[in-house]
Amino acid sequence: MIHITVKDRGIGIKKSDMRKIFDPFYTTKIYGSGIGLSISQQFVRARGGSIHLRGREGGGTIVEVILPEAIRSIRKQKESEG
Repeated sequence: MIHITVKDRGIGIKKSDMRKIFDPFYTTKIYGSGIGLSISQQFVRARGGSIHLRGREGGGTIVEVILPEAIRSIRKQKESEG
């Protein structure tokens, strides 16, 4: 498996928003479209992976993306084919 972790030190995500954070067009931002995390989740799931968000102690958010190793193998195969 391929694990990607992204951490930030922002204000974090409220617990009440965590249930809806991947819903299309859900946003807490004035100028947000609410499609970024929804599209990210669809992309990751379509490749057999998963994406998880959780709050950090003291603020911020941790995003974990887990993808199957097969994606890396396909990329290497395409590169070797030229």
